[in-house]
Amino acid sequence: MPGDRIIRTGSGLVRGIRRVDPDTGLSSIAFLGIPFARHPAGALRFAPPVHPKEWTGVRDASRPADPSVDGLHVNVFTPDPSASLPVLFWLHGGGFTSGAPLDEQLDGTTLNRAGIVLVSASYRLGFEGFGHLDGVTENRGVLDWLSALEWVQRSIRSFGGDPGRVTVGGHSAGGGAALTLLGMPVAQQLFHRVFSLSGVLGDVAPARARERTLRLADLAGVSPSGLVDLPHEQMDALLPSAASAVQGDVARAERMREGSPWGPIVDGGLVPHCVADAVRAGIGADKPLLVGATDDEFAPGQMARRAELAGQDPDRLLRPFIIDDGVRREYLASNADLVEADNTMLLGRVMSDGICRVLVPRLADLRPPVSAPTWTYRFSWPSPVTGSASHTVDLPFWFDGLEKPRARRLLGDDTPRSLADALHTALVGFVRDGDPGWPRWLRDRPVTRLFGGEQPLSTIAYESVRPLLAHGLRSADRDAHEPSNDIP
Repeated sequence: MPGDRIIRTGSGLVRGIRRVDPDTGLSSIAFLGIPFARHPAGALRFAPPVHPKEWTGVRDASRPADPSVDGLHVNVFTPDPSASLPVLFWLHGGGFTSGAPLDEQLDGTTLNRAGIVLVSASYRLGFEGFGHLDGVTENRGVLDWLSALEWVQRSIRSFGGDPGRVTVGGHSAGGGAALTLLGMPVAQQLFHRVFSLSGVLGDVAPARARERTLRLADLAGVSPSGLVDLPHEQMDALLPSAASAVQGDVARAERMREGSPWGPIVDGGLVPHCVADAVRAGIGADKPLLVGATDDEFAPGQMARRAELAGQDPDRLLRPFIIDDGVRREYLASNADLVEADNTMLLGRVMSDGICRVLVPRLADLRPPVSAPTWTYRFSWPSPVTGSASHTVDLPFWFDGLEKPRARRLLGDDTPRSLADALHTALVGFVRDGDPGWPRWLRDRPVTRLFGGEQPLSTIAYESVRPLLAHGLRSADRDAHEPSNDIP
């Protein structure tokens, strides 16, 4: 096929599709659906990832993988297979239960234009990836991440990537996955920088994982051991109900305090510590870190409740989310503008703060003073469509994809090109040069880059979340994350 390119991997030959960037005329090559492990079905459904079988001939890698048969795979986008370029290894979001490694922002075009190889990886989701079963290997989804990163180390040279310059990045659950990898001793040789956008952590306590297994089995009408034979579609349908024993704001508050109900289990082995404890202990301290969030990640989810929430006392409204009276009063005082403006935005903000935004100053402060640099950002541009700087609004800016169809539906037609230039330049600078372009965070001078605000830099960008930070919301307490080895 004219314009194709054939590359040899450890399992066989693959043929990608050559593309021409309509804006620059530059060409790049996309390789889609390359297996890094065998399809996790049958006996492999709840097993650690297994190296793919070698194939004969040339495997067509010009079309997206079929998840029902191709299973665990990577997509590689490269501007030049003969080069030695920095690599962005991307893990998708979706609450560890949904999502895919290909979407309209992950076509590699703008990163290839900047001389970066993009690798996006699939991994097992939901119970297959992260559920607890007695006698079965834990954290199978985490093992998938490691297996994909090992594939990068073995094979990326053939695609023009430098295995010595790999940045792990992700958004939402993918950003949480990147932070989990940062804190895993066994992963340290597989990457060199970490980029977490609106990271959502799992950090699931083993006791909680066991509770959810029992609840899922009860809902399915089988014994816990019988879950290994439960059809995938039925299992996925039951996951939301199995996630928590409570509902409504109590369930939302539980998620805010504990993180995603399905995700990496702090098992004391593969994942020895929750993210905060690992960072405090200095694991991954040699890795530069770029971390941040949007202002109102989860505000749109509360919009349908505007009439219900109107007129409620803000203090009473936030009680399920911030139980301590003193902390709640401090938080309300620190967010007085939202208290005066709108209960919908206030509730959305507290959920955004507890799940995503408090992580930014917490992790930045916990990094040892002698560690590699930490950079923080805050994205504040409100989409006229969602009415806020909400979850995923920033992705088309980071990837310079404002013209994409879904981006236009999410952002409207009048998006600031200068803002996209600024975010994309920061992403490229971090992946390519190890510096996004503004001063690093220091405990006595916590500089944050503001995207969409009136000023570009601030040392008080995350002050409104500090009541939660100071009083330990989403803390690394032993009883919340047992069993985790004591850290000096």
